[in-house]
Amino acid sequence: MADCPTGSCDDAVIGQLWHMDVLINLLPWLAPPILGAVIGYVTNRIAIQMLFRPRAVKRMLGFHVPFTPGIIPKNRNELAESIARAVAGELISPEAVRARLNNPELSVSLEAWIRAQRRSLMDSRLDTSGADVQELLADLMPTMMEGLRRMLRQPAVRAAMVEVGTDMVRDTVANRGAVARTAIGASGMDRVIINRMPSIVDAIIASAESTATPDRMAGLIRQWMRTDGAKKASDFLVLSEATEARIDGYLMERLIAFLSAELPAISAMLNVERLVMTQVKTLDVVEVERMILDVAGHHLRWINYFGAGLGALIGLAQVALRLLG
Repeated sequence: MADCPTGSCDDAVIGQLWHMDVLINLLPWLAPPILGAVIGYVTNRIAIQMLFRPRAVKRMLGFHVPFTPGIIPKNRNELAESIARAVAGELISPEAVRARLNNPELSVSLEAWIRAQRRSLMDSRLDTSGADVQELLADLMPTMMEGLRRMLRQPAVRAAMVEVGTDMVRDTVANRGAVARTAIGASGMDRVIINRMPSIVDAIIASAESTATPDRMAGLIRQWMRTDGAKKASDFLVLSEATEARIDGYLMERLIAFLSAELPAISAMLNVERLVMTQVKTLDVVEVERMILDVAGHHLRWINYFGAGLGALIGLAQVALRLLG
């Protein structure tokens, strides 16, 4: 006290007492909204934590502690079944997948994928030979020919073959030299072949119906593989970009039509609901918590803040009621 100038220490003490008196007088008005905010925040945070924790049953003195395990660990089987029903019934149902198949963007992507696969197949070298290939041809050829026959009987396939055959004739002529193109044009040979293309296609279809065709085809393939197996399919079949685009577009349309028609059967075979349910049930509870928090963690934090704001409003309401009273 000796270091204090005259009267300065008394002024400081009086100032501190005044501030304390103001704080005490304000405390009844500040405490309700502050306590309400704290209580609202903590209550919501505990409620959110109870969704995931505790992860196992807790016991005290041999008795089951209420609310253990948390809601999600306790009901994980029901949660898995609910998610599986939602996924199979709504997200990837046949109707939803069919609607996606009819999306123009998917058609473009699917056609690009078909184009890439076709070019990869055309550029691959068929250098496989030996007894294994012959046995495989003997086993698969009857089934392949029967499928080919069913496909060739469709009017749309016949029309597509006529169009592709016509394009191939034109492409072949266009890829010849100038002298050959002039000679072919003068003779009218290309026009004759194009005009006869429907009958040529009919002859091909009739040949496919022959019972001797599978053995003949297998023999031709074996002979070709022995002589030209080291070459690529693109060495023998040269197509223009327009013809390739026509083929790719046709394959894309047929694939989409097949998938749309067979979606219920494919869905039944895959059993999407059981698949999803099994996968969800095998997930660890910690992994489920992480997945939910990755998606909804931001929103859950705002629930905590909302609880704090609501608690503060309730506290302010109490203050307002006190003022009115």
